[in-house]
Amino acid sequence: MPLKFNAPQGAGAPEVEDGLNQFKFIDMIVEDHDDWAVESDKFGKKDDGQRWAFLFALLDEDGDEVFDVDTGEPIIIKTLTRVAIGDKSNAYALLTGMMSPAEKSAFDSQPAGLKDAEFLSNRRVYRIVEHSAKGWPNVASTTPFKKAPKKAATADGA
Repeated sequence: MPLKFNAPQGAGAPEVEDGLNQFKFIDMIVEDHDDWAVESDKFGKKDDGQRWAFLFALLDEDGDEVFDVDTGEPIIIKTLTRVAIGDKSNAYALLTGMMSPAEKSAFDSQPAGLKDAEFLSNRRVYRIVEHSAKGWPNVASTTPFKKAPKKAATADGA
C-alpha cells in the first residue's frame, strides 16, 4: 500500500485520501480545451486540445458512492488523456487497466477506430490516488476490483 500523506487541498478540489481507493467507472466523454491547442507538442505532433475525460465515482468500503457533505453530489474524479487509443497511450492504459486478460484480448482484436469499451460502465476498480502540488487528486494507476478471497476452512470445519 502506498504511503499516505496530507496534501494541501486546492480550492474546489474533491476530498479524497491519497492511496488505494475504490471507484466506479462512470463514463468517458470528450472535452474541448481550445486553450491547450498547439501546432507542435513535445513529440512534434499537432494538438487540437481535445481530451477524453474518464469519470470515476468514489466508493466507500461497502461499495456505495461517497457524497460531498457540502453539495450532496457524488465525489467524482476526472482523469484527462489525449484523444488517442494506441497501445502506448494513457487512454489505452486506463481502459485496459480495468479489464480482465480475456476482455483485454477481445478489446485488442477490435479494429482501430471501432473499439468499444461500453461494457466497462459501472465497473468497480481500485485506483491509487496522489495529490498534485495544487491539491487536486490525480490517479497513479487503475486495476480491476477483485473481491477478497474466501477464508480457508480450519481443521475443525469452521
